[in-house]
Amino acid sequence: APIVLLTTVFAAVAGLHAPHVQAQIVAQAQPSASDIAALYERWQQTSDPEQRIQIGEELLTREQAQTPWPLTVSRERFMAELSLGLGSIYAIRPRGVRADNLERAIVHLDSASQNFTFASDPQSWARAHNNAGIAYWARIRGERADNQERAIAHFEAALKVFTRDTAPHEWAQLQNNLAIVQTSRVLGDRTANVETAIAHYEAALAVFTREAQPLLWASAQNN
Repeated sequence: APIVLLTTVFAAVAGLHAPHVQAQIVAQAQPSASDIAALYERWQQTSDPEQRIQIGEELLTREQAQTPWPLTVSRERFMAELSLGLGSIYAIRPRGVRADNLERAIVHLDSASQNFTFASDPQSWARAHNNAGIAYWARIRGERADNQERAIAHFEAALKVFTRDTAPHEWAQLQNNLAIVQTSRVLGDRTANVETAIAHYEAALAVFTREAQPLLWASAQNN
């Protein structure tokens, strides 16, 4: 069964829940300073995935030449937001070669999970880990066993923020994601993996009830 994508993936793509930072210019030290500010604002405002890819990749290219840094938002925050947004789009992008898109997603999301920290921005940090887990789970290239283990590690990291008490919907979807990976896990004891998968499915179904979430309940039941 296909893995259930967390709603935060789509939020990262559309930019709906990412904090909107006014990209004011600190210094006009370079001719491109005003350009990068305008591009950054366009990237934050647009919801078209292909436009976000085009603008985001251009911003990453321009970032390297910005010395001193011209925006009020820190360079680290700027890079982290771009990495999370671009990686989330590439992970579910319908255009282009699927394997190439997933490789780009992994590069960006691994960067985002390192640039965001649990202490400073736990929600974005957890989104980056969740989305990286999805990209590794779907990855076409590389060793399947290694990709699965990386996916598990990223999903488990996201659970440090998306707990049942604070974010039951996201917590349940992560439980479902972990169950799906465990079901086909290459490493470890097969019986133990199946038992772990069952436990995760049951945890998901404790939140995804037939009355409250009929579609997600049906998905977990079918898995």
